[in-house]
Amino acid sequence: MTLTAFLFKNRLRISPASLSACEYALRNMHRSLDPLHNHLHIYSMLESLHSFINADPNIKSQIDFDVLLVAICWHDVWKSGKNPRHKRAIIFHNLAEGLAAMRLFSRYAKIHPLPKVQVKKINYAIRKHSAVQILPKRTLEARILKDLDALEMWSFSRIANAVKHNGGVKNIPYKLFLLFSWYFSFWQLRRTTNNYYLDWSKNEFLIRRRRFLIQLSAFLDQLIHPHPNTSSLLRDKKSNQLSITRKIILKGLSSINSTT
Repeated sequence: MTLTAFLFKNRLRISPASLSACEYALRNMHRSLDPLHNHLHIYSMLESLHSFINADPNIKSQIDFDVLLVAICWHDVWKSGKNPRHKRAIIFHNLAEGLAAMRLFSRYAKIHPLPKVQVKKINYAIRKHSAVQILPKRTLEARILKDLDALEMWSFSRIANAVKHNGGVKNIPYKLFLLFSWYFSFWQLRRTTNNYYLDWSKNEFLIRRRRFLIQLSAFLDQLIHPHPNTSSLLRDKKSNQLSITRKIILKGLSSINSTT
């Protein structure tokens, strides 16, 4: 959902300065080097936000949309200029992204007419969205941003778009298969409802996680065991790694089924 569509469907207005800040960030996201962190990621988050505020008629009046929408559009602007392909880079980016994106927005805010109080709240939400935090998030906008971003982890279409961006599975280097398997096993599958603030987000997480694992398992199965009349897309090394990843997925699905 585009920003214009989101504002129209929810009958919302933000200040011209806030709208300009969002549009500036979105132009950067359209040029993203990272297929997982581009304008489609922002549009998907806006779609989720639309669902969230329409699920609870009372929540809409509690949100400062001049803060939240700018924070959503800016939270990955720094990441959009990167495309990590090593474990160390992934870890560093997940640790640094909040502070780095906040600094980029602060530079923008210094030369554009945004109220200081609003800038402070936006900076806080952006800074607090990064993966590792010691203190809990105090503001509703920071909590919503973090939850919406975390839910994107369970989007199969996001993975599919990234694969397409790289020219298909056959053009993805083997080291990226290893990197995905590592990230999936040691980070993504360890997420629980405790990693979310809002009740709506907790429920969405359970729904999306199950759907994502089923879709990803089926996708990997097609790659590992193609139709008998077609040749395999992958070399043996890649196929073996995907088989390992699929086993991890099936184990995750099994543990989910045993707790439901």
